[in-house]
Amino acid sequence: MSEDRNTKGDLKVDMRIGVSIQLKKTVLIFFLFFTISSAVAQEKEGYFGARNFVTVESLLYTPLIYNLRNSSDENSKYDKNLNPASDNFNGGFRASFGRIIERNFALCLEAGIDFSNIYADINPSVLGIQFIDFPISKLNIQTYSILPKIEFATTNSLLPLGFSHQIGVGFSNSKLTKKDYNFNSGGTYDDNGAGVLINYHEYIKSHLYDYASAKSIKMYTFLYALSMRVAISKNLLFNYGFRYTLHVKNDKYFQQDSQDYLLQLTDMKERVYKQSTSNLITLNFGLTYAF
Repeated sequence: MSEDRNTKGDLKVDMRIGVSIQLKKTVLIFFLFFTISSAVAQEKEGYFGARNFVTVESLLYTPLIYNLRNSSDENSKYDKNLNPASDNFNGGFRASFGRIIERNFALCLEAGIDFSNIYADINPSVLGIQFIDFPISKLNIQTYSILPKIEFATTNSLLPLGFSHQIGVGFSNSKLTKKDYNFNSGGTYDDNGAGVLINYHEYIKSHLYDYASAKSIKMYTFLYALSMRVAISKNLLFNYGFRYTLHVKNDKYFQQDSQDYLLQLTDMKERVYKQSTSNLITLNFGLTYAF
């Protein structure tokens, strides 16, 4: 028992260390970004004399390739009502700040959140219960990202107006959203004829995933985007475009799976990696304010 407490204590310490390191990285990125941009861009101006711009946009994509790659029975797909169905759309939001260095070149810092879904089948034998697999609705994943990037255009361009390219490198954290997922547990079960009745639904609901202790799933993020901004007024622009984001595994922080839960962190990692690398093109649209 004391050994279990020590293990859980070690996991919490590891999580605090991971959060602390991630926070330090974020602070360092902000510090370097504002230091460099302030030092270089004091005399440079863009559209209508603007030196800065803020962009807020929505993202939308269809996980077509992920659905095709998960068409086998071992990765059954169900909606929230447990009807066989594929996930049609995923999306998210982005907010970024840009500092104009030259009329056609800017340094930017982007933060965002994505909402996506993965599929899983549950096998209660993980807990020593001999029973067939049963369906569960799609699982919701939230991914938070931060991404320093550069934005550039042709020589005669005047950022943030017009057509531009964006390249960025950053990192993201994904985690399973805690909620009551729908599943078919088969009701009550007699434990090997010993006369002990188990309510599968409540038992599995409380042993689905270690939300409290499981580390977030970390990935390195590489971005290439094409953006078009059209002027609405002197300061406000409408922007649209598309982007490709490549996610690469970051297995620096290792956490041992807990056998007390049906969904294991290792399996969740692989499913999230598979989903994130299946997205080819994401459409984005929003507004930019130049000042």
